[in-house]
Amino acid sequence: MRTPLVRLAAAGAALAWSLTGTGAATSAPDPFAFLPRDVELSGVDRDRLDAGRTVIRVLPGRDRELAVVAAVRTDAPPERLLAWTSRIAPLLQSRYVPIVTRFSSPPRIEDLSALALDEEDLNDLRRCRPGDCGVKLSAGEIDRLQQRMTGRADWKREAQQEFRRIVLARAETYLSDGDLGLPPYNDHRVPVAADVEFASLVARLDLRRPGFAEYLQAYPRAEHPDVLESFLYWSRETLGGGKPVVTVTHVTLVGGDDSTSVQALVVSKQVFASHYKTSAVSMTAIAGSGEARYLVYLHRSHVDVLQGFFAGLVRRIVEGRIRDEAPAVLNALRSRLEHGDPP
Repeated sequence: MRTPLVRLAAAGAALAWSLTGTGAATSAPDPFAFLPRDVELSGVDRDRLDAGRTVIRVLPGRDRELAVVAAVRTDAPPERLLAWTSRIAPLLQSRYVPIVTRFSSPPRIEDLSALALDEEDLNDLRRCRPGDCGVKLSAGEIDRLQQRMTGRADWKREAQQEFRRIVLARAETYLSDGDLGLPPYNDHRVPVAADVEFASLVARLDLRRPGFAEYLQAYPRAEHPDVLESFLYWSRETLGGGKPVVTVTHVTLVGGDDSTSVQALVVSKQVFASHYKTSAVSMTAIAGSGEARYLVYLHRSHVDVLQGFFAGLVRRIVEGRIRDEAPAVLNALRSRLEHGDPP
């Protein structure tokens, strides 16, 4: 499921659990065995989880990559995660994510009635040109907006309406043609293609379900037997002190897996983001059972501000915010799941 970049992650993660930590039982299945192998949590981390505290790890990233893993014990039954996710708005809405709307099937322009760009985005769009734009759009989308705005006294209203149509078109295109159909971002000099960006992320996520990575990459041309439900939603998110971001996300609900400890799994994949992220994928799971049941979140993304001369400084700032703010976000999610069914 989708969460703000500097809250639960401006990006995603890989995780493996060390069995040498205190309290590790040799006879019980490891509730974290489904996670990737390239990160080892310490015995101190295990003790924190056993004490009911959250564990947040910002993981080593490559170039533009930002990754985070978070875990906390929970009493929520696994079906609660699936039920709340299906009703995505009450699960995600907060002061950081003020607007969340699940798209109709098929998507309609009315689904985007609450979408409104702020003044900074509108002014950026007015100056926008292919290869130099303050909003992540393709060259064709930029041209469409310029045609609507040029020489018009009501250019702001026209820009708002055309932007909604662009977001709708991206949702429709993804549902019919997947990543391959999405136009590349052309806000910078070098275009960025969604299929290429996502392929590198999903390879690093190291999903343990046979055929599931292929399902995500080839959607909608591929199917997977474990998928219970799939849908799109759009949101407006506030990422720390950055610009508000309009996103479209593909959510897949997956049932339990007899070969691992996963009781319920939600995979969220970015379809569009107006700022910062060129691609993102995350996993939210309830794994384990009884007193050893955990809510686990992993997120990995490509973030374009993590490049250039000040990339190191920006990374330290973003990672610091994640460490500071992610525990409250994860605990709020756990609280909603534990306090009953969605409204």
